[in-house]
Amino acid sequence: MAELDNEPEADLSPGEQVSRDLHDVLQTLQANLSGILGSVLVDEEGYPLAWDLKGGADPTLIATAGALITRGADRSAAVLDFGTLRNAVLTTDKGSIGVFRVTPRISLIVLLQPSTNNILVIVEVNKALERLRQVIVPGF
Repeated sequence: MAELDNEPEADLSPGEQVSRDLHDVLQTLQANLSGILGSVLVDEEGYPLAWDLKGGADPTLIATAGALITRGADRSAAVLDFGTLRNAVLTTDKGSIGVFRVTPRISLIVLLQPSTNNILVIVEVNKALERLRQVIVPGF
């Protein structure tokens, strides 16, 4: 499994280290994909846990929207008896919104430019999801 590149620093509390590691994963994702406008790690209630956004976007607004998308997709999957949501990519005329399940209670929301290759996004996001899971639930 992928490991984080940076070693824990002695002067950081465990919470600060987790926060730093989460942000590092999001920065790496953005660095690996030129079409990403930003990403937000969000809990099921819509609270942003970590983010890396361009252009001063509001992480709270994106987290709330992401949680609403996740809930709606979860309900739709349940109504159709289609199992549990793993990911969804909504394509609009101005870009795409990717919703990717990290754990049952945490999702990664990724905002993408219209010209972004969604297949490449899924490959890179899956790498980030593995790293995020290692930070959130070591040994996952």
